[in-house]
Amino acid sequence: MRLSNLAIIIYAARFISAASNYKTAHIEEERKGFICNGEYFYEAQYSEDRVRALKIMEHSHMTPISAEKLNNIFEAEQPQRLMMYDNGDAKEHYVFLLPNLANVVRRESHKLEREYNLVLDDSGRVCALIVWNKKITPNGQISEEPTLEICSVRGQDGQCRDALPR
Repeated sequence: MRLSNLAIIIYAARFISAASNYKTAHIEEERKGFICNGEYFYEAQYSEDRVRALKIMEHSHMTPISAEKLNNIFEAEQPQRLMMYDNGDAKEHYVFLLPNLANVVRRESHKLEREYNLVLDDSGRVCALIVWNKKITPNGQISEEPTLEICSVRGQDGQCRDALPR
């Protein structure tokens, strides 16, 4: 009986470790960055939008996303890489559109609209960058459900931070 309880505890510990494998500790805001679709996004590209977002957070009654719900979104991605700065102390998060980063990629049969969204915690720290991809037909209709892409975290040394193997 003791051996089976120990096995259950070890299994649970591995699951918890794997579930939070997509997170890394917060670093200085100026050193944060992300990589999406092979493109690097650094703090200077979104700093003005971050300041605007902080003002909105301060003076608005926005609807936050609970840390639990955000974690569920990230865990659904079955992370094999680091995608979020997080110290575990945030209770809520806020998502802000970054209009300056939005772009359209033209393909033969459609356009792909990319909307970049910055995720801030309740302390105003940048946590993640999420991209909504929308496939648009030539007549302007959205042809499929938009897809979500979570960008990888870049570290202080400019390297992509892949999660440790499980």
